[in-house]
Order: sequence, then structure tokens, then C-alpha cells
Amino acid sequence: MPHWGTLDERGVGSRNRWFQPASTLGFAREDPQLKIQVARRRGKAVKFKNVLIKRSVQFVLAVSAWMARQERLSAVTEAFMNALARATIRSKRIREVDTLEALGAQWQRGFPSAKQVPITAVTADTVFAEIHTPCPLRGTGDVGACYRMIQFDREVVMCQRAR
Repeated sequence: MPHWGTLDERGVGSRNRWFQPASTLGFAREDPQLKIQVARRRGKAVKFKNVLIKRSVQFVLAVSAWMARQERLSAVTEAFMNALARATIRSKRIREVDTLEALGAQWQRGFPSAKQVPITAVTADTVFAEIHTPCPLRGTGDVGACYRMIQFDREVVMCQRAR
């Protein structure tokens, strides 16, 4: 095994064994077992990422719902929802659009998965969608808190107003 700063048999320098080509580590690149292991690791990483996104969305929703239920915090809730929406607009690169169909598609981009907010219909002046994400306010009957939480959606739509 080459040492720090030495050359291997092909004349290629290496710093440690983890950065060497697969062929110098004792297994070929076309090894089917290796491909299976790599695919499993990728699958686990994707599952972990999806769980992380789901849990963080649930956490943000729970915090938002708690703030929205406190009427004395309505200004703070509105500012928080606007900041969250603006951060989403920047990170998801949501842009202005010209048509209602495009408006709905851009609005969908503000969510972790388009499957959670399917567009059900588009009329001459409205885009209808369902929100399948479980809401922490469900069953509370607190319409005011729901209105304050929907500020996120209003801010996203205001960013991409149809011209």
C-alpha cells in the first residue's frame, strides 16, 4: 500500500487508501456485490433524507400551529410564515408565471412533494388543489389559527402573481 505522498505502481500519487481507485483496493469496479452494496447505501441515504424532510416539516408545522393558536402572537406568526415562505421561494427557485396552470405548478414546488398537494382542477380564474399534509390544527375548529398559517401559501402565491 502506498504511503503519504508516494506513487503507486502506475505512477499516480495517493494520500491514503480511501482515495485510491477501486482497482488498487483489491476489487474491480464491475464487481456485482459492490454494486449491490452501493445501491443499498444509496437507498438508505435516500430513505434517511426523506424521513429527515418529513420530520422537519412536521416540526415546523407543529411550531407554526402553536404560534398561530396564540392570538397575541399573530404578528409574530405572520412574520414567521412570511419569512418561511420567502426562504422556500429562494431555495426552490419559485418564479413569476403567466398562466394559472403554471401558477399551480409553481405553488406545488413550495412543498416537499407534489404528491402531497395535487392540483385537482383549473378554471378560468382559480387553481384548485388538495393539501394531504396532516395539519396539527385538524379537529381544533380554530379557523383564525388556520387563516394565520395559510399566510405561507398567500406569500408564495404573491411572489408568483400571474402578470
